[in-house]
Amino acid sequence: DLSEARDRNQILHIIAGVMEISLIRIDADEAVNQCLSRQRNALFILDNVEQIRNPIQSLLHDWLKTCRSCRFVVTSRILLGLDEEKTLALGPLQSNDALNLFIERARQGLAEFYMNAENKKQMHAIVQRLEALPLAVELAASRMRLMSAAQINQRMIEMDSATFAPSVSFDGLLDSDVTGTHNRERTLRSTVLWSWRLLEPW
Repeated sequence: DLSEARDRNQILHIIAGVMEISLIRIDADEAVNQCLSRQRNALFILDNVEQIRNPIQSLLHDWLKTCRSCRFVVTSRILLGLDEEKTLALGPLQSNDALNLFIERARQGLAEFYMNAENKKQMHAIVQRLEALPLAVELAASRMRLMSAAQINQRMIEMDSATFAPSVSFDGLLDSDVTGTHNRERTLRSTVLWSWRLLEPW
């Protein structure tokens, strides 16, 4: 997970830590390259890289030469612009999968969680309103510790009909450098703002 990385050096140190590469008396760039050069038919998953597009682009360009048999799966909200890049757009979940995700996350946060016909109907309405976006579904399900499914659904209905301006900047967290704002981005933004609205003042 590279969500905390902000530059090339931080990327290298996170990867070195995950791969248990010693950085004692050796440059991080060199250490990671040496490790990669010894890999054969390895698959690496680099998650959340949109905020480090330029350094990860440069590193992947080098790594694809260092380890030609290695494959890299990268998750990002923007394209990296590599010649070798192949994209797979990830859309919403299927309705039943989204509902199952909601139920699974609700059970993780609420030991006494139970499901009946009524709250299943409410949960289905919630995931439909969230367009079955995984992150939005997880954020909403986390509120089951404090609210019923009916209350969550009602709050979301109210949110749809009201304008809410939080006293906090998300520093472009949900912004895309792709021209235009897609419906799914607006849904996710609304869910994050709704979740923020429920927080207690500190």
